[in-house]
Amino acid sequence: MAIRECVASVCIPTRNRAEMLRIALASVQAQTERRIEIVVTDNASDDSTEDVVRSAAQCDDRVRYVRNDRDLGMVGNWNRCLAEARAPLMCLVSDDDTLAPAAIATGVDLLRRYPEASIAIGARRHVHARTGFERLHRPTRCVRLLAPAAAHRIVWLTNGLPLTHSVFRTDPARAIGGFVEEVGWNADTCMLLLLTAHAPAVVTPVEMGTYRVHDNQLTGTRNADVYAGMERMVEHVMERVAGVPGLIALRRLAEREYLSRYAIHFAAAAERQGRPSEAEAFLLRARALGLPSSLPHRLVYGLLCLSHSVPGGSELFRLAAAPVLRRLAARFG
Repeated sequence: MAIRECVASVCIPTRNRAEMLRIALASVQAQTERRIEIVVTDNASDDSTEDVVRSAAQCDDRVRYVRNDRDLGMVGNWNRCLAEARAPLMCLVSDDDTLAPAAIATGVDLLRRYPEASIAIGARRHVHARTGFERLHRPTRCVRLLAPAAAHRIVWLTNGLPLTHSVFRTDPARAIGGFVEEVGWNADTCMLLLLTAHAPAVVTPVEMGTYRVHDNQLTGTRNADVYAGMERMVEHVMERVAGVPGLIALRRLAEREYLSRYAIHFAAAAERQGRPSEAEAFLLRARALGLPSSLPHRLVYGLLCLSHSVPGGSELFRLAAAPVLRRLAARFG
């Protein structure tokens, strides 16, 4: 397809997940909007990733394989996607996720109808691979524009606006400077916040993709590193939006409702996994920031504190309270 005819670059960054990639790639190839390029950036995989992509490219000339000579890290590979994208719009799809058939068509239509918007965001289905639990996260009940302050409030309060599966404008993402490496696994949320700092987002209730929760995710095993990146992200965003009316005033919201909420969430995960000292460290962070306003998080905080104050409390927590907390985590995690 000629580049001038391509309306969106759908990019799949990947490393050593050939079988998951096969499913993600198939979902992109099945898009109802055919005027796309499909770019797979292989972050120096040593499995059959290249074979999977080359096989798809044989029968679909929209598929393009790009291989990094060395492991650039996750965020570095996302920036490789941004550098390789040749269309005015872009969508980033994780190699363990899938796109809904009309995702790109929906995003392209919304950004055509709302030229002032920087990104089109839809509903996303969360599927827990081990338990089979599913939940559809809808950012809205109808199509609407979100001003910068409104978009940032939603992120800080619920983290309910995903970058992956969304369709965003390529040039503004490059003008921002790409994905910020220093914030680590939070680079996608950071990009969304920076994209919406000077332009509105358009949101829709239409389902645009599926996010798979599974045991091989780094955020499930390296929560201390993820949380440190969250703290750096809040600092970075607040520095970048210092001159934007209404955004710098949201710092307290970011700390109490975002950082404190995740500190409690990660404390619960550490306690369930038998790491009480890590759980206590996260609880101390939450206490210093102030408890978030949501009742479920306050309940989790109270149960965790109780488990640390009574003999055998940690074991009791893992046996009795953990199943309840897993259900709560599926709702707000």
